[in-house]
Amino acid sequence: MAVKMFAMVPSMKLFFGKTPEAQQSRVGGGGFIAAAFRATGCRAWPFWVFGILLLGPAAWQSAAAEQAAREPYMIIGDIRGATGQPVEFSAVVRHLPAGTVAVEWSMHLVLPEFTQAVIRPGRGVPPNATVDVEPGEGGPPAFRFRVSAPEGEVLRGGELATVTLPAPGRMLQRAPVAVSAVRAVTVDGEQVVLSPPQPTIAFALFHDPIPLFALLAGCVGFIFWLGQLPALQGFFRYFPPLIWCYFVPMLMTTAGITPDASPLYAFMSRVVLPAVLVLLLMPSDVRGIARLGGKAVLMMLFATTGIVVGAVVSFTLFAKAMPGALPDDAWRAVPALAGSWIGGSANMVAVIESLGTPPGLIGPMVIVDTVLAYSWLGLLIALSAYQGKIDKYHRADSRIVDEISAHLKAEHAANARDPRIVDVALMFAVAFVVSQLCLSLGGPVHSFFQTILGWERFSEVINAFGWGILLITAAGLALSFTRLRALDYCGASSLGYVGLYLLLTTYGARANLRAILEVPVFFGIGFVWILIHIAFLYLGLRLLRVPLFLAATSSMANIGGTASAPVVAAAYNQSMAPVGLLMAIIGSVLGTPLALFVIATICRAVAP
Repeated sequence: MAVKMFAMVPSMKLFFGKTPEAQQSRVGGGGFIAAAFRATGCRAWPFWVFGILLLGPAAWQSAAAEQAAREPYMIIGDIRGATGQPVEFSAVVRHLPAGTVAVEWSMHLVLPEFTQAVIRPGRGVPPNATVDVEPGEGGPPAFRFRVSAPEGEVLRGGELATVTLPAPGRMLQRAPVAVSAVRAVTVDGEQVVLSPPQPTIAFALFHDPIPLFALLAGCVGFIFWLGQLPALQGFFRYFPPLIWCYFVPMLMTTAGITPDASPLYAFMSRVVLPAVLVLLLMPSDVRGIARLGGKAVLMMLFATTGIVVGAVVSFTLFAKAMPGALPDDAWRAVPALAGSWIGGSANMVAVIESLGTPPGLIGPMVIVDTVLAYSWLGLLIALSAYQGKIDKYHRADSRIVDEISAHLKAEHAANARDPRIVDVALMFAVAFVVSQLCLSLGGPVHSFFQTILGWERFSEVINAFGWGILLITAAGLALSFTRLRALDYCGASSLGYVGLYLLLTTYGARANLRAILEVPVFFGIGFVWILIHIAFLYLGLRLLRVPLFLAATSSMANIGGTASAPVVAAAYNQSMAPVGLLMAIIGSVLGTPLALFVIATICRAVAP
C-alpha cells in the first residue's frame, strides 16, 4: 500500500497541473479515474472516492475560473497624478477575438476641467494604427475612444493606447471612473463586448516619489522630536510615536496632500521591509526568551491563541450573519490585521504583501488597527496602577519578573557601545544582502509548491514574496546565534526601527479616513476580536497565576509588537521594557506564519 500511495503522486500532479493532459483530465473525468486506477490499483478505491469527493469540486471550480480568465477584457490601472502636472494612463486589452480590427470604449473622467484628452497608439498595436477621441454623451469630461488597426492588419492585445490629460488644478479624493461600452469590432463587423475595468482617479499635492519620501521622513523626525519635549512626554506615553506615524500620513492623504498609491510605497515594501525584518530579528536573544520561564511563554501563547481564535470566530460570525456587508477579498484583509496583532506592524506589512491585499481594504484595516489597538494600549497602561491589587487577587508570583529585569539590565550595561563606521556598514550589508537573497529564493520555493507538488490553491494563500518573508524570518533568527547579533549593542535594532517607522508612514498614507465608511463592518469584526482576546487573557491569568505585568505585556506584544510592548512593560516596571521587547519577538516570529498559514487559510475557506 505504501508503494501504491507514493504512486498516486504523479496522478495527483496530473490532476492539479497545467499540462494539456491535466486540462484533458479535468474535462474528461474518465481519463483521470482510469489513470488513477492504473497507478494505484483497485484496492485503493476508498482513497480515490474520498479524494474525488474532496477535491473534485475544487478542480471543476478551477477549470471554470481558467475558462473565465480567457474571456476578453480591458485593463486600466488607477489614475494617479499631482496637481499642476499632466496625467497619463494606459489602456491594455487581453484575449481579443480573432480578427479584431478595432476596440472602442467610453470613460467619464470626473473633473469638469478635463475638457480634452490626447490619445496615442500603445506599444501593443501595429504601426500606423489610428486612434480617435471625441466627446462622449453629455460632453467632457466624458470621452469616447477608438483604436483601429491599419487596413489588412488586426489587433492582437497588449497595450492598446496611452491617454494624456491636462494638468488638474486641484486635489481630488479617490473617485470611481465609469468605463462603459467596451467593444471589440472584428473584420466581419461583429461586436464583442469586453469586460470593463473599474479604475479610480485621484490627484495629490505630492506625487513624485522623491519629494514624497522627503515629506514622510520629515514627518517621522518631527514626531519623534515632539516626543522628546518634556511638556509632551506624558501625552506620548499614552499615544506613542508609532500611532502618529500611521495617523499623520493618513490625515494628509484624506486631505489630498499625499497620494494613496505611489511607486515609493512599492519600493518601501519590496526593499526596505525585508531589510528591516533582518535588522529586527538578527539581535533576537532566543536564549533570553527561554529564560523568561514556562509560565511567561505560556501566557504569551494564551494571548496569541486569543488573537488567532478571535480572528477566525469574528470573521466567520460576520461572514455568515452579514455576507453582503463584507467586500470582495475581505478574507485577505483579516489576516493582514492579524499579522499586526501578532507581533506588530512589520508582520502586517509582510502579510499584506504576501496575500496581495487590495489597496482599498488596507485603509480600513489600518484605521481599525489604529483605533482599537491604541485604545486597548491606553487601557492596559491605566491598569498598571492597580497591578498590586490584581496580582494579590490572583495570588500571582512576581519573583521571576524581578530576576529577569536585573539580568537584562546588567547585560545591556556591560555590552553597549558607540557605533563605528564598520558597524553601520555591516548593518546595511547584512540587512540588504540577506533580505534580497531570501526574496530571490522565494520564487523557486513558491514554484516548487505550485508546480511540482501541484498545490495551486495553496499558492493563493502565500505568494513568492510571502515565501521570501518566511525565509527572511528564519535567516534573521539563525543570525541571532552568530557574532552578528552583537551589532545590536551599537544600534542595529534602532536602525531597524527607523526603517520601520518610515515604512509605516507609507502604509498610513495609503489609508483614507473616508474609506472606513465604505466597510464599517470591519469595526464590528475588530471589536468582537478584541473581546475574544481579552477572554483568553483572563483565562491565562486564572490558570497560570502570572502577574498582571506578564499578561498585559503579552497582550501588547501581540497587538502592538516590538514598538508598543516595551511601553506597556515600562509602565508596570521601568526596568522591564527589554522584557516587553523579548516577548514581542515571539510574536514577530509567530505572526507572519500564523496569519498566512492558519488565519488566511481558514478565512479563505469560510469567505462568502
